[in-house]
Order: sequence, then C-alpha cells, then structure tokens
Amino acid sequence: MFAYPVATRLHTAPSLARLMDGLLEEAGSVPVANAAPRCDVYTDKSTYFVDIELPGVKKHNVHVKVEGGVLHVSAERTESETKHLFLRRERPVGKVEQSFRLGENLDLDKLEATFEDGILRLSVPLKASAVGREISVK
Repeated sequence: MFAYPVATRLHTAPSLARLMDGLLEEAGSVPVANAAPRCDVYTDKSTYFVDIELPGVKKHNVHVKVEGGVLHVSAERTESETKHLFLRRERPVGKVEQSFRLGENLDLDKLEATFEDGILRLSVPLKASAVGREISVK
C-alpha cells in the first residue's frame, strides 16, 4: 500500500471554511424549476381526483388544459419581492409542469379545477356508461 506523508494529506484536504463557502454558495443558487410537482391521485369509484402541491403559487399563475387525451398542468412560482440570502431553499422559482394521460372512460366535459391553500384539485368524473350499474336478479 502506498502512503502519502501526513503533511501532504493535510495540505491537499479542503479546509472547513472552503467547504462552508461552497455549501453556502450552492445553497444560494437555486436552479429554475422544471420538474413535476408532488401529487396524489385517488378515486371514489365515480370520479378521479388529482391533488397537486403548488406552495407559493398565485392562482393566476396556474394553467390547466386538456389536449389530445392528455391533461396538462403548469404553474409558475415567481421570485419574492425581497432578495434574501437563502441558506437553504427547497422550493425553486420558475415553471413546474405535470401531465396525465386520460382514459376514454372519463367525462372531460365535466372536469373541474379548484385552487385553495396551495393545492390544485382536479376532479374528473367517469362517463355514466363507465360507472356501471347493478342488475337486480329476478
């Protein structure tokens, strides 16, 4: 095994101050978001729901559209008015997007979207023919 002299190892090791400077520098520079926001998808057997987390987004910056059987959601989180020196930042600024392929059994004309407390809730009911019905046995 080849061993380096102790003095050489200490000399080439980064100092704590340089590591902290690099960490703070990295924490202050947050890339623009272009990722899918976190979401939950669930059903009550007659309607599908999608809850999408959009903290810090204003309602007028949320856009929902259906095109070619695909539901597209986009939102933009803008920079705050004051310029802070962030030590940690997990909610990046910029555009976030999410898309969902929709099945033919959904009634897209009745799709609804509400936005409250940073959560976009989409509800898409099943077509009446897809819900099914119970047949009584005689």
